[in-house]
Amino acid sequence: MFKAYVALAALFCSVTLAPSGGWAYNPPAGGEEWHDIVSPTFLATGADVTAHDAILGGSVNPAASALRDRLTIGLGYATLFRAGTQEGVGHIASLGADLPTNFGVLGLHSTFLTSPHDDFDLGTLVRVRGIYAREVFPGWLFGASGNVTTGRADRSFVGLTGAAGIIRIHGSWLGLSDIRWGTMIDGLGIGYNPHRNDEEGTRQTAFPSVFTPAAGVSFNVLESEGATVRLASRVSLPRFQNLRANLGLSVSMQDVVTAQIGTRVDLNQVGEDRSSHQRSALPSLGFELNVGNLIARRSGVRRDGELDRPARTLRTQLSATPLTGSVFAIGTGAEFSLNVPRSEPPGVILETSERQYFAPNFDGVNDELLIPVRIETSGLLSGFRLLIVDSDGIPVREIRNPEERPETIGVPEIVQEIRAGARSIPVPAELVWDGRRDDGRIAADGEYRFFVEAWNQLGGRSQSAMRTVVLDTVPPELAVDTDDERVFAPVAETGRRTFSIRQSGERVPSLTATITDSEGEIIRRFEWADQEPEDLVWDGTDEEGTIVSDGVFQYQITATDRAGNRSTRTVENIVVASERVGVFVTANRAAFSPNGDGVADTVTFSLLFTTTEELTNWQLEVIDQGGTVVRRWAGSGPPEVRGFEWDGAGAPDGTYRPRLTARYAFGQEPQATGSAVVLDTTPPEVRLSLQPRPFSPDGDGVEDELSISLDVQNRTAIDRWQIEIFDQQGRLFHDFGGRGEPRRDYRWNGVSSTTGRLVDSATEYRVVATVTDEVGNTAVTEGSALVDILVIRDGDRLFIRIGNINFAPNSPQFVTDDPNLTRRNLEILDRLAEILTRFDGHSIRIEGHAVNITGTAREHEQTLVPLSTARAEAIREALVERGINPRRLSVLGKGGNEPLVPHTDLEERWRNRRVEFVLIR
Repeated sequence: MFKAYVALAALFCSVTLAPSGGWAYNPPAGGEEWHDIVSPTFLATGADVTAHDAILGGSVNPAASALRDRLTIGLGYATLFRAGTQEGVGHIASLGADLPTNFGVLGLHSTFLTSPHDDFDLGTLVRVRGIYAREVFPGWLFGASGNVTTGRADRSFVGLTGAAGIIRIHGSWLGLSDIRWGTMIDGLGIGYNPHRNDEEGTRQTAFPSVFTPAAGVSFNVLESEGATVRLASRVSLPRFQNLRANLGLSVSMQDVVTAQIGTRVDLNQVGEDRSSHQRSALPSLGFELNVGNLIARRSGVRRDGELDRPARTLRTQLSATPLTGSVFAIGTGAEFSLNVPRSEPPGVILETSERQYFAPNFDGVNDELLIPVRIETSGLLSGFRLLIVDSDGIPVREIRNPEERPETIGVPEIVQEIRAGARSIPVPAELVWDGRRDDGRIAADGEYRFFVEAWNQLGGRSQSAMRTVVLDTVPPELAVDTDDERVFAPVAETGRRTFSIRQSGERVPSLTATITDSEGEIIRRFEWADQEPEDLVWDGTDEEGTIVSDGVFQYQITATDRAGNRSTRTVENIVVASERVGVFVTANRAAFSPNGDGVADTVTFSLLFTTTEELTNWQLEVIDQGGTVVRRWAGSGPPEVRGFEWDGAGAPDGTYRPRLTARYAFGQEPQATGSAVVLDTTPPEVRLSLQPRPFSPDGDGVEDELSISLDVQNRTAIDRWQIEIFDQQGRLFHDFGGRGEPRRDYRWNGVSSTTGRLVDSATEYRVVATVTDEVGNTAVTEGSALVDILVIRDGDRLFIRIGNINFAPNSPQFVTDDPNLTRRNLEILDRLAEILTRFDGHSIRIEGHAVNITGTAREHEQTLVPLSTARAEAIREALVERGINPRRLSVLGKGGNEPLVPHTDLEERWRNRRVEFVLIR
């Protein structure tokens, strides 16, 4: 494969260089100054492959046009004159336009040049450049161009070439800001060569030279509110037979006035005998006036402390530079945008009421605040965020759009992005707040406000209307009371004909109540809206107004507040006894668990006779679902006690019913069967599911959350459940739980509810689920949550922190006597190599850290720095063995200089013993 690449490169170079006929490098006088003269900005500073904000910057590196967000026109003019002579003057005129589209930025730049000077022997020409540019990934600008150059010097000629370039925009590092680097290749194709031989008879080559790579870097060395000082440098290798470099310095005052100076070096001109081919050592000078910003500052057009971006629409430039021989250029230029109204910000619409309520108590009812959102923008949407603040305006939670983080950036990825076209980031139909703070804890009950902010690529930024949400996890107050006597006869001529229920509580939006029979069928329903509970009198009728048959009934009322919290109260064993002779049997609970744990170990059956006169005998039986009797009590005459306790002895788990039969001397034998009672001594069957495995909460939008679900099967209702997550030291890291049966999947973002800390990379956390049913049976099941190697963003850098590679004491050896630790170490290194392979566009600095037990500088310098360096080097060697290019890897031992926790924290200082991997572009 490598030989194939070499052969392909050789063929490409031969085709590229063929139009020059293989002649030695010999451009005409001034030919290599081309990149400096096509832009008024570069006349002053020298060509800069990182300058996406230069006037006509795309005429050098096509990637410079990628950030144009409106139709931008650039123009320039320079006069060429020879000092100390009366020769005529030459002219350079440039005009270009960049138009943003949804596919990318399309540009058309042209340059006209005519020079009568032998010291700048370029003849007369016109070059037209077509440009395509895109920000293919955040901070990654790509551009390509095709050039047609036609003109005449010694002869007429037409050149057809192409160029491609990249600009990478970084943030800040080591006190420097707005760091950029760029690279490009120019002159791919048939170079423009209208010359024959020079004055010495040597064949001249094309200009600008074919197959010329260039690279550069620029950054602000000083940036304050009033002034910015910026350095820019560029190195190029024309035809791989020369080296040119330039350095530019600019000083900007309030982004209005900028002074520029530049200098250049051309190795081919060093020692050049021909003065016409030598460039003066004088520096170039320039002055830029940002008219748009000047007007904006004077008129006070500002937004959020910054100038409103559309005001920056007119810049002018004045430049002067020495060229080759005695030729100088003095030029001017301007850049402006056409048809630029105020940038329309995105429209952010929250399709919610102004005030909402929710209860994050994990009962499956209104646990999350769902915020339907719609964002409309005339440009491409760049980002959005949901911000929740408390009643004092202090931020509680910020939820941003997932970060687009390309792991591998190469030709296939760039081509794929170009084919996809520029596009807005996706916006979900609704945003979700689970009630947690940024530190992982559930927010306190209270009133909060929230809004959604969005911004587009045109610089427009806006936010939605503010909304209010009330977080409330307290159930509403509700109290129910009745008389002790719960027997009544709706058709009796005397005595109790109705049943009264006294109710009180707070005002709630919804109150529902039901009366059910012994089979659980609802025979009467009551509903109230937006009021306090009121007393209720039941006359023994159903929904149709018909008096119900004799039996045992249950009354239940539920109050639901605006947040979805519920309070339920129940009145058991309400007896309707209209017949003169009747019997009833009730149970004091619907389920019991005779396992000796002191919780619901027995059930008590109560007997009720409408009359005991002439009662000869009675019989109480407990029957299973097949009708088989499993327990019997019997007696003659009225029973001495009315309550019989059953401990379930000898009966298996199942559903049972009490049955009461009575015999009277006058021949009647009434019989009643009570409500079902569940005997349950078996703990719930619990299946714990944790997905994905591993999960990686590093903010890249891919498997950032752990889905935790409980599938519970049980005979009786679930009373409560709890999820506990423990760290590798066995300490509680995160927990949550609820009452009733778990009703949904629960998402965890990896942030601890006890410390607010994010999970550690490449670490397994023990997950314990505890489920208890209503009769006290408890099931405990365990699982594990595996955390992937996390690539964390810290400001402008990406890094990986691994704290559980186990080394031998005071040694860099990670293959130890413990086979389990060694196996785990090797698994981590294997996975780490996989991750780093995906980030093949980065160099990696491996940093070793240690615990300073004594806290002394001596231990740090003499022991810990060498030890942490050796451990970092051991990891480097292991990664090289796993296929990582050693040229990507460097090591640095930091000893105990950068602890995560104080070295005096005996419980947590183990965290300081770690290896970090800093990914560097």
